[in-house]
Amino acid sequence: MRIAEDVIGFDVKDKKVRCLLVGSVARGTWLKGRYDIDLFIAFPEEVSLDELESVGLSLARKIGERIADVWEGRVVERYADHPYIRVVFNTFEVDIVPCYDVKDPSNIRSPVDRTPHHNEYVVRHIAGREDDVRLLKQFLRGAGLYGSELKRMGYSGYLCELLIIYYGSFIECIKAMARWKRGVVIDIEKHGTKKHRDPLVVVDPVDPKRNVASALSLDNFAKSIHYARQFLKNPNIEFFTEKDEMLELDFSRGTQYVAIEFRKPDISDDILYPQIYKAMDSLERLLISGGFRTYSKKVCENKDVVSILFELEVFELPRVKKHIGPPVDEIVHAERFYEKYSRDPH
Repeated sequence: MRIAEDVIGFDVKDKKVRCLLVGSVARGTWLKGRYDIDLFIAFPEEVSLDELESVGLSLARKIGERIADVWEGRVVERYADHPYIRVVFNTFEVDIVPCYDVKDPSNIRSPVDRTPHHNEYVVRHIAGREDDVRLLKQFLRGAGLYGSELKRMGYSGYLCELLIIYYGSFIECIKAMARWKRGVVIDIEKHGTKKHRDPLVVVDPVDPKRNVASALSLDNFAKSIHYARQFLKNPNIEFFTEKDEMLELDFSRGTQYVAIEFRKPDISDDILYPQIYKAMDSLERLLISGGFRTYSKKVCENKDVVSILFELEVFELPRVKKHIGPPVDEIVHAERFYEKYSRDPH
């Protein structure tokens, strides 16, 4: 943290600022070939939010530039709930995130303030079961269900770790998952203080009001139960093989496809994907209002191209369309309707 004093004139010793390694690398639960390193710069709670963002981001950028110089990487400024710095080099990504060093994680000042407490909790309880976490993560990755970001709406790494802590092993977790019903509640510390309506509720061990599984969609919750049951029937390495996200078209069932493709803009997925899903729903309503019935829909991403794909059950319309007019006893409206459509053969 000498960088802060040398470059931006911020006395970290006086301010009691800590630099923390968190995430799967710190907990020994990362997956092979996926090296995402998270460095948190924890400021004391008396520091103002403006100072946290300005000084924290400046400090993060200087640290990122030092790392990039050594490893020939590039520095990118990212935005989630507040700005942070990402350094990209080879297969590594290093996120440098300013946060508050809160004593009580149930009273946070920014959404990332819980992360150091998550890290401490998992480190205390996961010893000896790191490989079970890796198996669960890879199983969910193979099913396309790993990742709590709004693009995926699946299982976060922290959620996977808590499930292994609770059930004790990968296989016991899968057995339990196969029996889950909507609304299942897991409260490791037995301290939950709030009711949740999510399909899966895992009470955060460091914050009794929070559901760690709140990002998990109902569809992905159901899919995880299905894949768990299928795995128990026939354990196979294929369940751990990550699938390509290319568009899969099946013309054997007599449907047709419409795809809208565009180049992915350089913004955060958590900002981009809610807009994509909203656009997809609007487009589906437009298709339905025009007489086209959708059988399925999905969003796919390949490199820098995003596709919105609709599979149409009804994809060709007749040349005529029935128009329902007003009651005949409403003379003015009925006559106008007749004049408008009597000369139109369609």
